[in-house]
Amino acid sequence: MTSAMTSTVTSAKLSRFYLRVAAAATALCIGGAAFALITVTPSPIPSPATGVAYNVALSGAGGDAPYTFIATNGHLPAGIALSPDGALAGTATSAAGFNYTVVAADAEGRETDVTAAAGATVAASLASSIASSVFGQSVAFTATVTGASPAGSVQFCADGNPADATFCASGTLLCGAGATLNGVTAGSSVATCPVTSLDVGSHNIVAHYAGDANNSPPPVTNTKALLVNKAATLLTLTAPSGVPIGQTVGVSVGVAAVAPGAGTPSGSVTISDGSAACVVVLPLTACTLTPTSPGSKTLTATYGGDAHFTASNASAALTIGLLAANVVVTSSANPSTIGQSVTLTATVTQQAAPAAGNAKALIAATPTGTVTFTSGAAPLGTAVLNASGQASVTTPALLAGAHPITAAYSGDATTAAATGTLVQQVDGGPVPTPAGSGEGLVLLTLALTVLAAFGTRRRLSGRRR
Repeated sequence: MTSAMTSTVTSAKLSRFYLRVAAAATALCIGGAAFALITVTPSPIPSPATGVAYNVALSGAGGDAPYTFIATNGHLPAGIALSPDGALAGTATSAAGFNYTVVAADAEGRETDVTAAAGATVAASLASSIASSVFGQSVAFTATVTGASPAGSVQFCADGNPADATFCASGTLLCGAGATLNGVTAGSSVATCPVTSLDVGSHNIVAHYAGDANNSPPPVTNTKALLVNKAATLLTLTAPSGVPIGQTVGVSVGVAAVAPGAGTPSGSVTISDGSAACVVVLPLTACTLTPTSPGSKTLTATYGGDAHFTASNASAALTIGLLAANVVVTSSANPSTIGQSVTLTATVTQQAAPAAGNAKALIAATPTGTVTFTSGAAPLGTAVLNASGQASVTTPALLAGAHPITAAYSGDATTAAATGTLVQQVDGGPVPTPAGSGEGLVLLTLALTVLAAFGTRRRLSGRRR
């Protein structure tokens, strides 16, 4: 802005005059020559905070030192005093409004004015909803600003350096550009910043109010400490209640944050039955393991935790059963005759059907153990299974008739005991013929033939008479 001032000289005598110019001006031009103006820093003069020690050193430049300072046009905040050397200090005792001007003069008497922002003594305080939280939990930081009905917004910073020239230059701004102030009482406004993004660890939170048309910025608020701990987790384990040995077991897991914590856990979950194990790497949810021994077991799932979440465990009961066996009994001769030797053979195989819900069939192994043969209650013998899963006994002692044969398989470490049956039929055979009876049979046949011929001739002779 350019302003012109004119005057008519009425005397040729040398004279001195002074011109007071508002602080917004930067230079004065007289007769085409530029003269530097006195400047004062800081400008505008910052407002004090109620109950907070205040110390501002005013300094002048552009004139001839020393500079003197006086307050005019209004009154200083209660509790604040200005000394001639520019020391503006004290502790504001009231939030009442203020409006004053400081006049700075150099050694030659040239002056300039600096006006403090019209408003009230501004104070800001910071509070948090809790002092300790867990990862993902929402924590509300509240800044209360007291002054001349403060408006605008408050910035919140985590782990910044109070000495930063720009607020939070070395920290992390929370709630974006700031949280809006909302009036709650006359002369007091509140801004709330809910935060869920702080990492695990200790944090220092500060808030900064930039001021408005009626309120100058107060000093940075007191620091508020917050400790963020790891969030607890809940681990769930789902598995079938039982499968036959050798069958793969499909298990599924889930890991979730426990409220008030939030977020998605990472890492891995290990599932074990004590001998066999598998690992699920999150975010995957399932894996398979193959138990190596039968019996009642406990599946244990262990989540190791990560940088934000604690470890957790879960368990489920699992029964590993023996594989069922098929026993097929065959005979070397069926039917047989009395006195004929018969070899009975039992062939034992494992049932290889897959468990329900599992498409992978088991590969059957050859059972081991023994087979005991009986006919009714009478034992016929015991034999060991060979490499082909067969066991045999031979018996000539069966009498005529139908004999229910049972082959009882003993079972082994992976195969359950089982039985197979067969009905062995033993016939009586031909009637025995005494030694030398062949010749008598021929004579008997001849005699019968002769008698038959003789009887025929007598009948014919009787008819002629």
